[in-house]
Amino acid sequence: MKNILTSELVARLRQGDHRAYEIIFNAYYKVLWLFAGKMLDDQHLAEDVVLDVFVKIWEKRAELKLTEAYLNTMVINRCLDHIRHRKVVRKAMEEMSYTTKEEEDLLKDIQRCMIEAEFKLDVFQWNVNEAMLEMPPEVRLVFWMFHHRNMKTKEIAAAKNVSIKTVQLQLRIAMNMLRARLKKLG
Repeated sequence: MKNILTSELVARLRQGDHRAYEIIFNAYYKVLWLFAGKMLDDQHLAEDVVLDVFVKIWEKRAELKLTEAYLNTMVINRCLDHIRHRKVVRKAMEEMSYTTKEEEDLLKDIQRCMIEAEFKLDVFQWNVNEAMLEMPPEVRLVFWMFHHRNMKTKEIAAAKNVSIKTVQLQLRIAMNMLRARLKKLG
């Protein structure tokens, strides 16, 4: 391609001449776009890169020493910026996928522990219920009032019309029976 970036055209551009800018844009856009497209392997991104370069040229027109080499360097640098950005994004995505895999494994471990804990709780509750069935009726009633109704020994004694010592003794019997039952489980 013939170099059209004459000192006169560049001087007109520096002074803000839109026609000079348009001449440069029309002369170099397609070549730079094709070059960027090969570097990036993405025609839409290449278009963005080249348009960004031309925007920069217009914004910094007063201080630029515009040459073909400078135009090419600007496009190459913008393409390299995008390639580096892609690598950073790809690395971050990979790290997120590792984190996600680690999180999935952790979540599975937590779920497994919760299922085990629920199972153990169910087994424990079943054994408590079985132990309650083995208790004498008065002891069972005191134990139930204390643990399931959250009544205090004083309230149980008043409700059953017995002494606090009797309630405490029945609770002790219930707890000993329960401990013996749970000890068998190991």
